[in-house]
Amino acid sequence: MDEDEAQYLARTFVVYNLPIGIRSDALKNRGDLSLTIGDLGYEENLFLKIEQETQPITTVLPAFTSSVEKRLIRQIEPMETVLVLDASRSMSDKIGGGLKPSVLMPTILDDFVESLTGEQIVAEDHHIGFVPYSGYVNIGEAYQDRLITPSSRTIPPSLAAVAAQYGYANDFLNPLGVEGQRDGACVKRKIDNTSMLNQILDLPANANQGFDLLVYHPDEPLSEPDLKDEINRANSGRVPTHLLPITQTHSNGSYIGTAGACPSMALHEVSGQTVSLRERTRQYYATHTTGGDQGLIWALRLLDNSWKNSVWRDPGFDLTDPKQRIVLFTDGRNNVGLEDDAFIQLLQHSCSIMVANEIKLDVILFDQGISAEERQQYEQCSQITGGRYHYVLGDDLGALQLFFARMSIRQYKIRFI
Repeated sequence: MDEDEAQYLARTFVVYNLPIGIRSDALKNRGDLSLTIGDLGYEENLFLKIEQETQPITTVLPAFTSSVEKRLIRQIEPMETVLVLDASRSMSDKIGGGLKPSVLMPTILDDFVESLTGEQIVAEDHHIGFVPYSGYVNIGEAYQDRLITPSSRTIPPSLAAVAAQYGYANDFLNPLGVEGQRDGACVKRKIDNTSMLNQILDLPANANQGFDLLVYHPDEPLSEPDLKDEINRANSGRVPTHLLPITQTHSNGSYIGTAGACPSMALHEVSGQTVSLRERTRQYYATHTTGGDQGLIWALRLLDNSWKNSVWRDPGFDLTDPKQRIVLFTDGRNNVGLEDDAFIQLLQHSCSIMVANEIKLDVILFDQGISAEERQQYEQCSQITGGRYHYVLGDDLGALQLFFARMSIRQYKIRFI
């Protein structure tokens, strides 16, 4: 809370809690109140001292000053928010006067985190998680051993020469490997058709039941090779080299490569670790293709209690019975994974899960070519979960910033003692 916000709260609420002797004047002249405000910040208590010079009834009587000291209790319901972030190629299109959404998003996300958690090292009332997606989701280094199947990360004999040339062996996720260099781990889909929707929250008992690693090589060819320069150019040359798609080649024609259709920004578990969250926002860059099915599915997994207890790291501070919400940011154009009618079925199924678990869905639909039917489904899901729906034309970056700012307002319950 800053000085202006505190003044606003005081002028709006305090005058109605003043002693009767000065309340009537205060209501008429609230702009004349002199407010001395205690320590600001994110503490629950806010101490206020209100003074007002009261005009005399007659010219014989001198003016006098009345004052009252109050303690304002600000309370906010504990909340867990997962941001589902479209990091597809369209986020690097030049729009809105030549600006690119991908250039603005790190600042927008950092402001979001700071607004809800302040400058606390560990937030005690609002935890945040990230699920960036393009064609796939990057689960990051932290969850490789728990979620990646050993068979999919084992380097086959046919690629041993490539790995050896770059100084490693056996494991695709070696720090010298193409995914290891960016501390990433892109995973393939498990839910690849609508008959499997009931398996979204199935928890792998161990890594053998986990997810297959997505790494390109001759047996699984690059769908679109040589995306490194294109992705860097699309992001105005801002992407650190280790976060760009990497290809390691051998003279025998073999190669190992990362997926350009997988975000450089890894997901982040729902957490109150403010520093870690803010560092992660700086890794947002647009990559390639759009698979919104993965964004929704992994967001539900981040909020699921079974996954929390078995997979995700300690959030830093336990919240008591927190409310939950998903903020879905998408351009609406899915072109990989569950698309069109299949995606609508996924959205409807996900919405039923949210309703059953009292999870709100807030939607920021950054329209760059979504169908009317999909747009309607997003709006309906946000309504029935009690969330908010914001429609933004794909060239209106000002509205995009505004809606993210609205989603990050701390809503207090106020009472006076």
